[in-house]
Amino acid sequence: VVACAGISRKRRTSLLIELSGRAEFAIAQASTYKIGMITIQKLRDEARTELGDKFDWKAFHDMVIGGGSMPLPILENRVRNWIADQKKA
Repeated sequence: VVACAGISRKRRTSLLIELSGRAEFAIAQASTYKIGMITIQKLRDEARTELGDKFDWKAFHDMVIGGGSMPLPILENRVRNWIADQKKA
């Protein structure tokens, strides 16, 4: 954001100062993103192991993001149901 083309140096400096304090107000935000990332990676690895050659990156990606924002336990169930469906196909 700060290095976007077409923004003056003064505006970039202003944005940097304005946005740099966000982590102070939402201190847990970064850790929740990291937990989500790790969970999705583990689910992806589980799907790849279970499905082998049947694993389809695009289909996995579409299934994960297709449900929108959801609690991780629901995503885990969704992925495991998807794995079972892919095995049957």
